[in-house]
Amino acid sequence: MDTSTRAPETRVYLRRCEKEGRSKYVNYEIPKSFVVTEDNAVILTQLSPAALAGRMKNIKHD
Repeated sequence: MDTSTRAPETRVYLRRCEKEGRSKYVNYEIPKSFVVTEDNAVILTQLSPAALAGRMKNIKHD
């Protein structure tokens, strides 16, 4: 997350989500990326953005 949280706006957004209870941690390792869901929840994960993109390719969409 070092590179994804460089922008001040991103840090402010993530802090606000945390305060509002919209942040969900996959585990307690240092997160490398985050995903904003359709219901505006923020999921923080230790997976790299490249790993998440690869997994998304394997999901069948409706």
